Amino acid sequence: SFLHNSFCSRVPLIMAEKDKKPAAAAKKQAAPERKRKAPAAAAKKPAAKKAPAAAAKPAAKKAPAAKPAAQHKGKLWHREKQPNPLFVPRPKNFRIGGSLPHKRDLTRFVRWPWYIRLQRQKRILFNRLKVPPPINQFSQVLNHASACHLFRIMNKIRPEEQAAKKRRRMELAKKIVAARKVHADEAKARKAAREAAAKEGKKEEGKKEEGKTEKKKPVKKDAKDALVKTEKPMTVKYGLNHVTRLVEKNKAQLVVIASDVDPIELVVWLPTLCRKKQVPYCIIKNKARLGRVVHKKTSAVLAITQVPKEDRPAFNRIIEACKTEFNNNEHIMKTWGGQKLGIKRRQEIARQHRLLKREESRKARGAAK
Repeated sequence: SFLHNSFCSRVPLIMAEKDKKPAAAAKKQAAPERKRKAPAAAAKKPAAKKAPAAAAKPAAKKAPAAKPAAQHKGKLWHREKQPNPLFVPRPKNFRIGGSLPHKRDLTRFVRWPWYIRLQRQKRILFNRLKVPPPINQFSQVLNHASACHLFRIMNKIRPEEQAAKKRRRMELAKKIVAARKVHADEAKARKAAREAAAKEGKKEEGKKEEGKTEKKKPVKKDAKDALVKTEKPMTVKYGLNHVTRLVEKNKAQLVVIASDVDPIELVVWLPTLCRKKQVPYCIIKNKARLGRVVHKKTSAVLAITQVPKEDRPAFNRIIEACKTEFNNNEHIMKTWGGQKLGIKRRQEIARQHRLLKREESRKARGAAK
């Protein structure tokens, strides 16, 4: 309370000092203006006696005299702009325990997680070492235009989501239950008829009629359709084991393999199997793109067994492109990869070549002399 009262008592004094400063500045500004007006009035009197035209000339010359006043005002305004005692400037201290430092790019000092370092080291090794053709073939992927058309077709025959699949199976289960109920009612009715015939002493006639009725009376169409195994919807097949079985049975029309499967041993044999079974295959960038088609995070392999009739011509063109780029391309299975030097080593070799050329040119000039 004491500090509050002392501060409140000082505020009127501070405000009074602020009000006095503009008044004093205004008086100082008015003093030079009076001095300027006196010589100006003295200069006007003799000019008026001689001729009116002569009086107009000095007025035109003295027009720029307003500049010093403006400059003076600026200086006064600069004087008035003084630090406020209520807000004391506090310079920042960036030492320990002081202000927070500015944000910097600390990428060079980051200790990256082990899996990121492993990825980078693996990429460098694949560039430096000699990569055999079965592994190097995954660096060649399907062209962008064909890949776009292929994904457009696969998105039309995507597998069902979990909720849709559950809804479809529930409807099928209800149909099967209703059909079984109908068959149970018919069996009860036939049993009751047999029992009634046995009581009347017509066992033989009952058996003959029962045999006839069993042959003549077919199962109702709706019940029969419900009990028959329903056809599965046309979808993309996924899963490494499932796709392998489809390739071995020659049911797959096209096999799509991801280029970045890790470990690569999971799919490194699949192109050879497709070539042996004469099944078209292609390699696509990014296993996450394949995963999105089947509602998964990633997918190593996809297989297409059926496509809609309207997409059949476009699908045939994609198959021909895949055969040309992969199945019938023997260059893929013979090309080695890797053996790429680092940037520092390449610059060192270029510098050595420049020195050799310079030495050869110097020798050539010496021989010419």
